[in-house]
Formats: sequence, C-alpha cells, structure tokens
Amino acid sequence: MEQFVRVRMVQANAMDLTRFQFDYDLTFAAFLMNADGTIYGRFGSRSSQDAMENMSMPGFGRALQAALDLHDDYPANRATLAGKQPVTPRYERPEQYPSLAEYGAELEYDGEVVKSCMHCHQINEAERRLYREAKQPVPDKVMFPWPSPRVIGIELDRLEQATVSSVAPGSPADDAGLKAGDVIRTVDDQPIVSIADIQWILHHADDGDHIRIRAQQAAETRDLTVTLPAGWRKNTDISWRVSSWDVRRMGTGGLVLRPLSDEQRAAASVGADSLGLRVDGMGQWPPHNVAKQAGFMKEDIIVAFDGRTDAMTQSQLLAYTMQEITAGETLAVTVLRDGERVDLELPTQ
Repeated sequence: MEQFVRVRMVQANAMDLTRFQFDYDLTFAAFLMNADGTIYGRFGSRSSQDAMENMSMPGFGRALQAALDLHDDYPANRATLAGKQPVTPRYERPEQYPSLAEYGAELEYDGEVVKSCMHCHQINEAERRLYREAKQPVPDKVMFPWPSPRVIGIELDRLEQATVSSVAPGSPADDAGLKAGDVIRTVDDQPIVSIADIQWILHHADDGDHIRIRAQQAAETRDLTVTLPAGWRKNTDISWRVSSWDVRRMGTGGLVLRPLSDEQRAAASVGADSLGLRVDGMGQWPPHNVAKQAGFMKEDIIVAFDGRTDAMTQSQLLAYTMQEITAGETLAVTVLRDGERVDLELPTQ
C-alpha cells in the first residue's frame, strides 16, 4: 500500500464520471491507476446482501500487487489496458442528471451537510429515472448493471486475485471448458486484477457476445470462449442494491418481497412453477408507501401480478415493472391472506 498515492473520495458530488466508472451501488470501490489517468484495474464487488461476499483484505492485497506489476511494465503494456479505460458517459458530472440538479459541487458543512451529500447509488437511480419519466423501458444494461461472473457460472475465490473456485454445471462457463482451480489471466485480452475487472467487461457485453478467456492451471494455459446467451443478464439479483429501493417505489409501491420456501409453498398450495412472493415489508412514508395505501399487508403472498402467475424472483418482478409497465398504470394484484384470495389495485409511479 505504501507504494501508492492514496486518495479517498467520500461523496459523489461533482464526481468526474468520465473517469470514475464503477458499480455505483457498491459499499467500497478502488481504482488502481497511473498518475496519467490510465486505469490498471478496479477492485470492489458485490452480488448479495453480504457486502464482503466477494471481497477480502488478502484479495485486495493481490489486486494491489497485480496493479504494481502492470505499472512496472507501463507504458509498454498500454495496448493491453485499452479496454479497461472509461467510455463516454451520458453526463460528465452526476448533478447534470435532472433528478440530481439540486445538489451542489460541495457539501454544506455549515448547513444541512447530510442532505447536501450525494450518494453514489443515486447515479444509478437517476439513470433509470430518465427512461421511466420518458415512458421508455429501462434497458437490461441499466436494469442489471455490473453482472457478477456467477451469472455465467463462475464463482471466484475472494481470497485470491482471479481464481475460479467452482463452475456451475451446464452454464456458459462450463460449456466453454472453464474449471475449478483455473486462474483467469486475461478476458478479452485485458489483464485481470480482480473480479471487478471481469464485471467491467460483462457490464459492457451484449447478448450473443463471445468473451475470450485465457485461463491457467499449473503449467497449462488454455484459451476459451464463453458465449453469452440471450437474456443472460436477467439472472442477476438486483434486490440487494440500494438503488433498487427507487425501483420498488416506482414499480411496486415500496414492497419488499421474499421468495417462498418449499415448505411455505406447500403450506399455501402454491406450485413450484407458480408466482409466490411473500411481502416482507413495505415503505411507510411517501412516496414509498403506495402499496401500504393500496391495502397490502405484511405476510401477503403475491400469486398474480398484472395477469402473470408464472414464477418470478423479486428481481425479475422489479424488472418487469420497469420494462413492461409504463409509469402511471394501475396493476391488478392478487394475494393470499390467511388462506383467502384478495384482489388489490396497485398504482405505479
């Protein structure tokens, strides 16, 4: 760490979006970069409520060392780093988003300092609101940002730099020939510093893309190709994201939903292929209390939503409301309450 010049950013106000592009829902993120602005790699990942599931201090240390190794070879390796560099954003600063225009460039330390502080996750919210307010479906890349490698079947060891701990059978990664114990050296010719570098590549990928992976195990190096199937992003869990609260407000009136266990499904006579999401909580104050006002109650089990009765995860239902439902529509929702079916009407925002 002492070989780095360390700079800490504690607010999103006036953040340079042309340079700092990362998963804005993260608890912690680090850029490992040259003084000229060239990015060697990114660190910081999350895919569930557990903020440390994909991160560790040993893993961070290995990422730092990998960045130092790249620095030693710089600028001769500049071409291999090209894909890591920022792309042109919609806005150069967060406060240029219409919904964030009220924020200033600096915190009001002599006034309402908390209210004046813009959080990183608000950038994701602002991007989605652009589509919502224009009555356009939110694209998959905006709805499911920064996919975890888990979505294509790869689990990585959080204690290591980029070592595969397991591969899901039948997954795109499995079909490509990736194996547990493989060390991922490059993806699309980009040297991999940490899992966040892989997420950077997946974040910008499209359905049908062919992701090239160079994997090493012992003395053997293999070049593999992972093909991304149609709709691969939709397997991403977004329910842990802070920015999903704004999605819940717009699409479900503030509902927090949980899947039914097999035992709960059996007790409620809800089939495995049928919609069954339990209301675990809901917003209590405007503008997040629309579901409460509509008559929803904790422990209600949603079995029909806008005519759909097929099984959906909370993330898939949230995406449906953002991609198939226009703001202002009122949705018919049926819940099970104490064993009885109750029909409700849910306004969207």
